[in-house]
Amino acid sequence: MRQLLLLSVLFSAFLATAQAEVFECTLSEPALNVRYDSESERVTIKKDLLGQPDIKTDISFHILASNIYVLKSSDGKQVARITLSNNGTDGATETLYPFDIELNSLSTLANRGIGGCSSTLLKSVKR
Repeated sequence: MRQLLLLSVLFSAFLATAQAEVFECTLSEPALNVRYDSESERVTIKKDLLGQPDIKTDISFHILASNIYVLKSSDGKQVARITLSNNGTDGATETLYPFDIELNSLSTLANRGIGGCSSTLLKSVKR
């Protein structure tokens, strides 16, 4: 628990600086890849390898707590919630992600649009 708290504080301090951060997220039900780039303020959602991605622009990053972050659209609506848990999962593989993501647009589905994320700073690992 102390390690998670220390990691949360260090990661929040990193995000508070002017450096860009990229989150790469994977969900299995439905199968999606989600990418957020803090420098371009874009969320890219790919539903399959061949389809056109859904790109949302003007997405801002907000720190709610040392381990809870929210992505909001320009009109203030929450697009996603990212939590530093060190226990994220994509629901289909043995990969352990440092973050969980919950996509608001998928919150009514069986798994509530939850997946796992890695970032520029914190990488996923195979169990």
